[in-house]
Amino acid sequence: MAEDALATALAGYVHQKRDIPEPGQPLPGQPLVPVPTVVAAKLALYSAMRDQRITKVELARRLGISESAVRKLANPDHRSHIGQVHKALRAVGQTLRVQVTAA
Repeated sequence: MAEDALATALAGYVHQKRDIPEPGQPLPGQPLVPVPTVVAAKLALYSAMRDQRITKVELARRLGISESAVRKLANPDHRSHIGQVHKALRAVGQTLRVQVTAA
């Protein structure tokens, strides 16, 4: 349930239009809590848009989709296909890289 709690907490930053905090260094032996891949990609999209002052209307224009579709795409609580989020990340000059490691 830690993953869901972290994703919900980070979504709160988006809904409050706040900067997403950087993760801190874990203490020795402290477990890391991963953020679901799509949520991590959406948080990266939100941060890139915020840093570059790109509005949802502008991203919609770049992607050739409606502003309401971008609202759903940028909302961490809304289900989206990772491919759509990746396309949006490219539209703001970012790329998505997934790394798989042993558990």
